[in-house]
Amino acid sequence: KEKNAQTVEDAKAAQVAVQQAMAVLKDFYAKSAEATALAQTRQTPAEDAPETFDKPYQGLLPEGGSIVDFLEVILTDFARLQSETETSEAAEQDEYEKYMFDSK
Repeated sequence: KEKNAQTVEDAKAAQVAVQQAMAVLKDFYAKSAEATALAQTRQTPAEDAPETFDKPYQGLLPEGGSIVDFLEVILTDFARLQSETETSEAAEQDEYEKYMFDSK
């Protein structure tokens, strides 16, 4: 029971941490789209790009996913872990109570 309670507590804390990380990244990416600190003034990126770049870079994740997509998967994994642990704990508690009632 203590192990399940700790698992649920850890999963909740992890969900909060992942949500905060996603918020920071989304904010960063939103601001970086407007940033001009490293912008070139003589040429546009399209003019400066080598001819071999014929499509936008999509990153190394499958199907062009981003770090935010990856964090969303992690978030759903923690939510599932919490749900499964709580369900298991409730079922085990019901089974125990039924056993104790039947034993009297």
